[in-house]
Amino acid sequence: MRVKKFILLIMFVFLSTFFSNTCVKASDRTLTEGQNFFIIKNDNSLWKWNHNSGEPVKVMDDVKSVSRNCILKNDNTLWELDKESQRYVKISDEVVSMESCFSHTLFIKTDKSLWGYGLNDVGLLGDTNEDNIESPVKIANNVKKVQSGLYHSVFLKTDGSVW
Repeated sequence: MRVKKFILLIMFVFLSTFFSNTCVKASDRTLTEGQNFFIIKNDNSLWKWNHNSGEPVKVMDDVKSVSRNCILKNDNTLWELDKESQRYVKISDEVVSMESCFSHTLFIKTDKSLWGYGLNDVGLLGDTNEDNIESPVKIANNVKKVQSGLYHSVFLKTDGSVW
């Protein structure tokens, strides 16, 4: 049984390195993204491995979850990697959950409001607009859960309706 699990893990990591725009999330504490692997250790520190180096690099402390290039910290702040400076910048406060995939990011705040930003050319953000959004905008209220993928976004409201 251990051999099967090990083989599946190797296949998982191997296949994910060939899809540079693919996000594979095993849990809120691990993420394989293209040729990078992220893990949150028991002390809540976030570590990153890259295919170019065998050495892990510590990214940040006090991390709750990671998704794509976004980090949700235990103090409910949302951080994103700035591509130009290669440093993490704070995006928002009072965030309880987030989803980020290739082109867009969605997050729920403590007041149950849904916010999002990123590419929106096919309505990925769930609003009627199809313009790309560079800064977070409020999308809906009373949101319980959100899920996003390469070309879709879905959210569940507190009344049980799915959007």
